[in-house]
Amino acid sequence: GYARISRSWRLIRVMRLFRLARIAKAVNILEELTDMIRSEVEQATITVVKLVLGITMINHLVACAWYAVGDSSLEAPTWVAALVASYGGQSEPDIAYRYLSALHWSLTQFTPASMEVVPRNKYERLFVITVIILAMVIFSSFVSSITTAMTQLRAIKVKQAKLQEDLRKYIIGNKLPSELAMQLHAYARMHKGAKDSRVHESDLIFLKFMPEPLRAQLHREIFSPRVTRHPFFLGLAVADRDGLDIICHTAMVELSLPAGEALFNLGDACFHMYFALSGELKYYLNASKSS
Repeated sequence: GYARISRSWRLIRVMRLFRLARIAKAVNILEELTDMIRSEVEQATITVVKLVLGITMINHLVACAWYAVGDSSLEAPTWVAALVASYGGQSEPDIAYRYLSALHWSLTQFTPASMEVVPRNKYERLFVITVIILAMVIFSSFVSSITTAMTQLRAIKVKQAKLQEDLRKYIIGNKLPSELAMQLHAYARMHKGAKDSRVHESDLIFLKFMPEPLRAQLHREIFSPRVTRHPFFLGLAVADRDGLDIICHTAMVELSLPAGEALFNLGDACFHMYFALSGELKYYLNASKSS
């Protein structure tokens, strides 16, 4: 009668908490964000955040299922009834306290921690055994992935520190003036940012082993839309498409420059033609920018 309706209503309220499964959407967003980010440090950081959100979502689902088992009338006593009895006071614990207790219990199944909530009947005991078996597989996988991501972060930091230390030794060993040393350090920081901002074909080793026709197609798709911004190459695309494809395949490369770095100097012999894909170029007719 009334007790069953009340219990069903509480179960419905718990099921509403499944809306927290929207965390899964956040994980997908992080996946897309990871694909857009080129910095290794940021990618590793997002990987750790994504794994934490994933384990949080799994614990939320387990907590909801655990409360549903404890709130059912399959067999008495139940862990929910024991929690209510131990709560004390004149009123029963609200739904938030019960959910947090279930979530606390769920987290303890994935870690060596413990708490006062324990199974009270055979159905709850069976559920606990099932969760522990799944936790041994799932949590170990998460821990391994997080450890790998943290190791990657540490390796990146060590590599950056090693480069800075080598540069410092080079400056000290050659007794360079402080002004020049500061410029070298600033250039090293800018060069790192330029390296992380875009991945070039030369950075992907496996592309060197691609079949030549496939590489020619890759170069055509990458460079053709860019060079045809120039009227000469646009006309060449109409008159001799194969000739333009050969130019894209054999004569085009990508180049990234840190902000403030010189692309060429006044008086240099001209051997290349440059197409600016992003940013802007400034021309100085004199050796000093200030003049």
